[in-house]
Amino acid sequence: MVAIFVLVLFLSALIIDLLLLNFQGKYHPAFEQAFSPLDKILFNKNNYLFPSDLQLSKGHTWLRKNNDGTVDLGLDSFGKIILGTVPIISYAAEGRQIKLGDILFEATRGDNKIKFLSPISGNVKAINKNLDGNLISDTYSTWNLKLIPENYSENEKMLISGKKAKNWIKNEFKELKKFIDLYSPENSSTGVTMYDGGSISDDAVSFIVFNNSNDFEMKFQSNKSEN
Repeated sequence: MVAIFVLVLFLSALIIDLLLLNFQGKYHPAFEQAFSPLDKILFNKNNYLFPSDLQLSKGHTWLRKNNDGTVDLGLDSFGKIILGTVPIISYAAEGRQIKLGDILFEATRGDNKIKFLSPISGNVKAINKNLDGNLISDTYSTWNLKLIPENYSENEKMLISGKKAKNWIKNEFKELKKFIDLYSPENSSTGVTMYDGGSISDDAVSFIVFNNSNDFEMKFQSNKSEN
């Protein structure tokens, strides 16, 4: 009888605790969803945060208009994750006239490349020399190229910003998770494994993306309008 009474008290306390947590929009630790190491990297809330004055392109670059009429272009959080420890070492040359869809910069891993295409037309005014062979630490405060734009108002129709951009990049990370799951080797013979001691390798995502760069670019590296 005492045991039943104790059990009833325990269950009552647990139910009250769950109701309070539900009211607060929280979860009890015993019922929290288990996230894999890969999920923790891809679905980190910081991946969806970016300054309000930025616009994003479907090719995973960001743009910021400056007071002098130039436009800064950089790599978004999605691009940073898929490159991993691979630096960008090839840029469109200063003074070059580029059109929408031309290569802005690219990264190489072995025989494979990931190319980032220009979401606008214009003239390359400057390259960020501080990034020469170095990794980007702060994605949205570090520009890669500075352009003098042409027909920006027309190209701007294909860019996204605000809540729409946040929802879009969230979905891109979901699609990246599917891509990684699809192309992950069951048994790696290259020395790079998805998991090492329960933690995902810092470069595992990059390894899989570069090894399947053609399929990756077809799926993710477009500058098509949503309209």
